[in-house]
Amino acid sequence: AIAKTLDIIDGLLEAHRLEVIHRDVKPSNCFLEADGRVKVGDFGLAKSLVKKGSANLTRTGTFLGTPYFASPEQVRGEPLDPQTDVYSVAATLYYLLTGRPPFHGSDAASTLARIVADPAPSMRTVRPELPKALDRVVLKGLERDRRRRYQDLTELREALVALLPRQVSLRGMGFRLGAYLLDGILGFFVLHLFRLIVIGLAGLLWREWLPAATLGSLIAIPGTVALWIGYFTVSESVWHCSLGKFVLRLRVAQADGPEPPSVASVLLRSTIFVLMLHLGTLIITAVYFYRFLSSDNGTIDANWTEAILAYGWAPVGALLLATTMRRANGYRGIHELLSETRVVQLPWPRKRPTPISTLGWFLYLKRSKKLAGEGSSHMENLPKTVGGFAIRGGMRLSRQEYMLLGEDSSLGRKVAILLRPEAASPLDPKRRDLGRITRPRWIAGGKLKNEQWDAFLAPQGCPLPDLIASERKLPWSEVRPMLEQLAEELQSACEDGTLPASLSLEQLWVQQNGRVQLTDWVPEAANSAAQINLEAAPEGRCLELLRQVVVLSLEGQTRAAEAPPEPIRAPLPEHARAIVDRLLGIRDPYTELSALRSDLAAAQDSPTEVDATLRAGQLALSAAGMAPCLIVMFALGALLPSILGPESGYLTVTGLALAPSLIIPLAWIIWVLITRGGLSFPAMGLALVDANGQPASLGQCLVRSAVMWLPIVLLLSLAVYLPTLFNDSNPLPWFEYCWLGCWVVVLLVLLVYMLLVLLYPGRSLHDQIADTYVVPR
Repeated sequence: AIAKTLDIIDGLLEAHRLEVIHRDVKPSNCFLEADGRVKVGDFGLAKSLVKKGSANLTRTGTFLGTPYFASPEQVRGEPLDPQTDVYSVAATLYYLLTGRPPFHGSDAASTLARIVADPAPSMRTVRPELPKALDRVVLKGLERDRRRRYQDLTELREALVALLPRQVSLRGMGFRLGAYLLDGILGFFVLHLFRLIVIGLAGLLWREWLPAATLGSLIAIPGTVALWIGYFTVSESVWHCSLGKFVLRLRVAQADGPEPPSVASVLLRSTIFVLMLHLGTLIITAVYFYRFLSSDNGTIDANWTEAILAYGWAPVGALLLATTMRRANGYRGIHELLSETRVVQLPWPRKRPTPISTLGWFLYLKRSKKLAGEGSSHMENLPKTVGGFAIRGGMRLSRQEYMLLGEDSSLGRKVAILLRPEAASPLDPKRRDLGRITRPRWIAGGKLKNEQWDAFLAPQGCPLPDLIASERKLPWSEVRPMLEQLAEELQSACEDGTLPASLSLEQLWVQQNGRVQLTDWVPEAANSAAQINLEAAPEGRCLELLRQVVVLSLEGQTRAAEAPPEPIRAPLPEHARAIVDRLLGIRDPYTELSALRSDLAAAQDSPTEVDATLRAGQLALSAAGMAPCLIVMFALGALLPSILGPESGYLTVTGLALAPSLIIPLAWIIWVLITRGGLSFPAMGLALVDANGQPASLGQCLVRSAVMWLPIVLLLSLAVYLPTLFNDSNPLPWFEYCWLGCWVVVLLVLLVYMLLVLLYPGRSLHDQIADTYVVPR
């Protein structure tokens, strides 16, 4: 029911884009096609159906079926906006799920009265097994007050899509790790502030500073654990996700359905998870607290073993939690099995088609010099009117065929009139009756002297080759919807016998919203090299057309038909490259349109481009990987000089202090170079490629890493080097300012890098210098 409702919403969104409100959405106006998709029809009702007085309700038969799905504002005769369709869609979904409309009475008048006066009843009164979350979404769509209803169909669609989560796969475990790291970054600052507050309060109650600081630290550790449990419990109970999960589109749900878990389940889940990660810290804290109470001066003797246990237990606890994760149980950890919960991945939102700067019909014909205007020799032979349509120009298709550009003054619309010899075969009745949005709609036809004509609604936008000549190339996020529409149209045309006699790129018109229309006519000046073999099988011709569309759109130019298959030269997501490679015949070529459509549908919820969300998770994973390296670097830089002592010589001490700050960052660069971006990229489902879509070369990875890390390495080295110049016999008053300045600059550089990555997630500054791209896998 939700999937079919999403089809209805998608159709209505297109109507709303054209500033058309349906106002009569109901199940009988939604038509189920053979492939299971739903199309919205009957747009003829464009005015309010409601008139004052019950006599009108019983007199007009067209209204009798509508009150069940009419919005309250429509019933009251108020001005309507797209929210009226939101109500009707929600009422339609209510009907699909329960078999009855939200309101029904003995007659139309009583039904209308209930719509205006009563809140919509819960669907669970009819079907108690329906999820509460679904019931809440539908009831919000049925709110009488428009301010409390979804403001538009996009909001309703997003709410419904959220009810269709996907199980987190093994490949998606990086998202969960990234979410916890994002939570950890937030908690690092908040919980350290909490620790300082506890230490300060302990100082107010304890006059001696050392015991106060020690006691405050010991109290803060279990307090921090309690705060972590409270944070996850509250956030995942109220919003069903923590901040990190929200950013990466993860949600906590019940183990056996999409319903959010109970507060008790979330509390159990959070408690087990946090305690497993902090068990070592809590044990050592208890030991230290015992020593503190036994000490006379409030000091605690600690050793390296205890410190390693306290801070090294977290990864061990995480591995223990993950020991139960299997594909069969949805990769659920111990805390999820015991609490009967799971983490699900919300589908990635579809990118709204951005307006493409397509040329208008008139502008296209004039710029391409295909329009025969007034005063030209071609125009002299063209009629002034055809079938009541005023002729504005014409375009030669062949020696005996013209495409006339006309205008319907009564409705203010442009029409394309196909003018052919009388002896030519008449237009197939199947083509005349065709109503798919991907084909120009036939309006009328007739005869004119020794010729026959057929009028179609003129396609908007311009042919695909002219668009590419203007835009140069299109991203995959815009090409994929075009492929989906065109593949669906071509398969339908093969099945019902309405495939055009010839196929070429010039027949594909792209509208400003990215929609595609396949016309039946080919301009005389069409690129003959791109013509498709007419003797090939229908599906073979269609696949060849789709191949040409992909090459032209992504590369900005066509390829010769006899050219050997080679990979597309454009940065693509890896799942898209697999589809494109098959379409180009590089591996396991497609032989049927249905196989292509199936692969496109399977990749529909996959991200088409990298956004700030994915890069935020990737940065969090990188930070987690760098943290141990930085700890080792500073520890060695601080301990080696003190261990060796001044008798080792100034150069030796200085060299050993600088060595970790140089070797460890350079080792990190080499690691990133070998793994082409580091492990954080594959963990977050990302890949680093060059301009041709191939894996980035070692040289590009080296340049990319050097641009980012060499300035930081130099600044860190300077920050480590400055303390070696300062000692009791050689005080340098400016040293502390320079040392602090180095750290400030390092933090600012890192902050700038992070902001650039989040602002330009697909290609930040270092990617532009190295000529690399970050794409989804």
